[in-house]
Amino acid sequence: MRKWIKQFQMMTLDRKIKLLLTMGIIISASIVLTISTISSISSITTKSKSMVKTNVETVSKSLDSIIRNYYNITLSLIPDEDIQLYLKKNTGDRKYDAARESSMNSLSKVMFQQEDINFIALHKSEKEYIYRGQGITKSKFVQMYASDLDNSIPWGRGHLRISYDDAYFGESNYTISLYQPVYDMYKLGTSIGYLCINLNEDAFGFLNNQVLGDSKFDMYLTDKSGNVIFCENKELLGTSLEFKRPIIGSSGSFSDARKLHLYQKIDSSDLYVMGTIDNFTMVKDSFITMLLLIVTVMVIVGIALIMVSKVVKMYYEPMENLVVKMDQVSRGNLDIRMDEIHSGADFATISRGFNHMMEEINQLMEQVKLEQHQIEQIKFNALQSQIKPHFLYNTLDCIHWQAATEGNKEISVLVKALANYYRACLSKGKDVITLGEELEHIKSYLIIQNIRYENILESKFCIGEEYLNVKIPKMTLQPLIENAIYHGMKIKSGKKGIVVLNVAEDHDMIILSVIDNGHGMSEAEINEMNRSISEYDENFGYGIRNVNKRLELLFGEQYGLHYVINSEGGITVNIRLPKPYQKNGK
Repeated sequence: MRKWIKQFQMMTLDRKIKLLLTMGIIISASIVLTISTISSISSITTKSKSMVKTNVETVSKSLDSIIRNYYNITLSLIPDEDIQLYLKKNTGDRKYDAARESSMNSLSKVMFQQEDINFIALHKSEKEYIYRGQGITKSKFVQMYASDLDNSIPWGRGHLRISYDDAYFGESNYTISLYQPVYDMYKLGTSIGYLCINLNEDAFGFLNNQVLGDSKFDMYLTDKSGNVIFCENKELLGTSLEFKRPIIGSSGSFSDARKLHLYQKIDSSDLYVMGTIDNFTMVKDSFITMLLLIVTVMVIVGIALIMVSKVVKMYYEPMENLVVKMDQVSRGNLDIRMDEIHSGADFATISRGFNHMMEEINQLMEQVKLEQHQIEQIKFNALQSQIKPHFLYNTLDCIHWQAATEGNKEISVLVKALANYYRACLSKGKDVITLGEELEHIKSYLIIQNIRYENILESKFCIGEEYLNVKIPKMTLQPLIENAIYHGMKIKSGKKGIVVLNVAEDHDMIILSVIDNGHGMSEAEINEMNRSISEYDENFGYGIRNVNKRLELLFGEQYGLHYVINSEGGITVNIRLPKPYQKNGK
């Protein structure tokens, strides 16, 4: 299974689509074919079962009607006074002969009225009987009467008994015999003879095998145990139909591996009419329909697969073109573009997106090159700025000690501040330092500027100790304070300037503010400054744009400088820095 999944994953998209659609069509066709086949078989089986059941019920009613008719005939003969007298009187009695003659006439009337009767007999004893019908020698009545009566079975209506065999006429000439005991009308329960009616086999002809379409199904007359009493196949007479379940109730059905059995109890009897049909017989008429359905489905599936193949090929062609173009891009060819014509609305959108993406990639590549150049230029400028301070702060340190030795305190302070300033410029080669280190650098710078300009500037540091470890690019504050002095404070000659450094938090940012009370700028100048501050100019070393660009390159474009006019009329520069990660939520 894993091997198949891996092979499927390695396929191209068009082959995957074809495979999935092919499987979908085949599975759908199989389901439709299966459901149709089951539905057809179920429908035909139900119809066949209904037809067999109807035939069984009809045969049961017909058989009950025939037996009831002959039973009524026997009941009409039993009370006849002459028949009663004949059976009770002995030979030699003066009334015997007259009663016998009258009884013979009564039997003859019945004989002529019922065309299915072979013979009718009134049996008194082995030597005394009345017989009317086919020749008595032909029927072997005298010889076979006793044994056939013994082999007969109860019908279930009164004391009527029935047998079906070839005992009387032989040579497989089967007949139906009905035996009804004749009781003394004046002595309850006393049998004085038997009335025998022998019927032609055709009387039960409707019990022969029935036709269902082009096929036949078997009909039987059985008892509750399945013993065959009457059927068309004489070899089964007297045998038992083997059922895997017993006959229950007056009607019903059950199936075994090969056949369906339906039964109906005869109302006036304990016997059953059984219809048995082969399972194959019920469905064979549907084979042609199913075969036609299979052929039709296969043709439809074949046409659908051909159409799927063509449609997938047609619609995958733009995708294949995209794959080829992407492969060329992966090999480094960024000048590839896709044709948006004749691609369809969806693929035209993809083509436009691809072309736009390639334009964006080229622009980003150029931007990356430019930014890399900027970074290299910034590092170069920084390196150049460090060459001079490295030599100078060592020299200035020597001057400081010389001035201190000679007692010139002002020169000593100035030189020491200048040495510290240049030492901070080096910062051991680090580009990013702590805010505390940057502040020490600014303090040195302010000492120098105040000595140069006769304490022109007052400074305030409103920064808590918790912010001293915030990371900041070195030489970030110095250009901002220098701008405040040269473009704000010096213009206001004769007025002492104030520079305030303040820190605040805004969500995930640290806002370091440089606030002055200088000359300030107009609203238009402020807007222009904020607009152009991100435009890099490599001709500037550590200017304002340089500071802003370094912040953006180090931390992201959401960080950097932003100018506003403050309430003192001066300028406030907000430096946006990322808030440092703090452990344990502190």
